[in-house]
Amino acid sequence: MWLDGSVQNERRTDTSTVLEFLAIVSVLSIPLENALLVGGAGSVAKLSGLAMIALFGFRMAQSGRFRSRRPFGMLLICQVCWSMTSLGWTSDYNSGLTRVTLLVQVSLFGLVLSQVANDDLIRARLRRAFGLGATAAALLVVQNWNRGVGAYGLIEEYDPTIYTKNTVGQVARYSVGGEDPNHMGAILVMGALLLAFDAYANRRFRIVAFPAIGLCLFASLLTGSRGSSVLAPAAVVAYLFFNRSGSLFRRAVWAALVTPVLFGIGWQLLPGPTRLRLSTSFDSKQSTSNLREEIWIAGINAWKSRPIWGTGTGSYQTEVRAALSRPLVAHNSSVSQLVELGLIGFFLWASVLGVLWFRSGNLSLLDRLRSRSMLLLWFVSTTFAGLEYKKLTFFVLAILAAQVSDPGPAKFAAGILPQRKFRLHVPNTQ
Repeated sequence: MWLDGSVQNERRTDTSTVLEFLAIVSVLSIPLENALLVGGAGSVAKLSGLAMIALFGFRMAQSGRFRSRRPFGMLLICQVCWSMTSLGWTSDYNSGLTRVTLLVQVSLFGLVLSQVANDDLIRARLRRAFGLGATAAALLVVQNWNRGVGAYGLIEEYDPTIYTKNTVGQVARYSVGGEDPNHMGAILVMGALLLAFDAYANRRFRIVAFPAIGLCLFASLLTGSRGSSVLAPAAVVAYLFFNRSGSLFRRAVWAALVTPVLFGIGWQLLPGPTRLRLSTSFDSKQSTSNLREEIWIAGINAWKSRPIWGTGTGSYQTEVRAALSRPLVAHNSSVSQLVELGLIGFFLWASVLGVLWFRSGNLSLLDRLRSRSMLLLWFVSTTFAGLEYKKLTFFVLAILAAQVSDPGPAKFAAGILPQRKFRLHVPNTQ
C-alpha cells in the first residue's frame, strides 16, 4: 500500500482490500470534511464512509463474516438505542431526530471501521492517513491566515451578563471550509500526536514527521482554540520524548527544555489578535470560560428535573433557554450526555471510555502509551467542545476498540447472499 511504501504486486484485489482503501480515504478526509466536497452529493468523507459501510454490509450478508468487538459494540448499540428512545420525551423533537440520525451514521462508521482495522498494519495505515489529512488541513489553515480569511470573520467577545457577541474588528481564528475552529484544533493536535508516535515506530518517517508535526501544532494555535493551546504541548512532549535515545530522565529533561523554546517561537509567529485571545485562556473575566460555566450550571439545573432519564436527546439548547435568555449548546460532551440522556445514557457513555482505557492496559508499552494518549487527548478536547457526534470521536474509539479486542479468528454466521467471490481486476504494472 502507498501509505507504508510497499508495492502492490497482486493481480487481483478482493473486497477486504477495497474496504481498506475506502477506510483510508474516509479517515484521510476527516480533517478536510468541509473542504473536500463533491458537488451536490456531500463530502468525500461522507461518501467514502457510506461506501465502506455498504460494501461491508454486502460482504457480511454474503458470508456472515465479522469480528466481535465486545463490549465496545454492545455498549455503542445500547447508547444509540437509548438516544432513540429518549425522542419520546425530548422537548425539541426535530433537533433530537437530527442528532439521532447523525449518531446512527457515525456509529455505523465506527463499528465498521473497527471491523476493517483488524490488524496492526491496517491500523498503522489508518493512523498515518489521519496524520496526513491533518497535515493537509494545517496547510489550508495557514493559507487562510496568509489570505486573511478568518473562521468567523472577526474576533469575538462575550458579555457574561447578557450573553451576546461583541465584535472587536480583528480576525483571531482560522479554520478550513467553515469547520468549527475548536473541532479543527482538536483534529490538528490529534494528527500531530499520531505523527509523533508514528515517527518513533518508523525512524525513516521522522524526516517527514518533524515538519508535519510543527505545521499541525502551529495551525492548531491559529484556530484560536484555547483547548488546543493547552493540549498542543502534549504532542510536542510526546515527539521529543519518544524520538530521542537515552534514559527516561534524559529524555524528560530534553522535552522539558525544548518544548518551551519551540512554543515560544510559534507564539511569536502568531498574529496579534490570536495571541490576545489565547493569552486569556485562564482568565474567566476576559474569556468565554465564565460563560461556559454558566451554560453548564444551567444544564445541570435542567438535568435535576429528570436525573435518571434525562431531558431527551437534542434538548439541551431548549432546556437552558429560560436560564440564559438564549439557546446555547453545552460545549462539553460529558455534560451534554448527562443532561440529555440522564444517568443511564451517561453510564453507557462512560462505560465505553472506561472499557477502552482499562483494556489498553494489556497492550505492549508503546501501544498502551499511544492508545491512552489518544483517548486522553480526545477526552480533554471534549471538555472544550461538543465532539460526541463527530467522526473524530468514532475514529478514535474504533481504532482503540480494534486495538484492545482479542485478536481471535473471525466469527461466521449464515450469509443471506450467494457466496460468490467478488474481485476487482488490477493490471499488473510489472
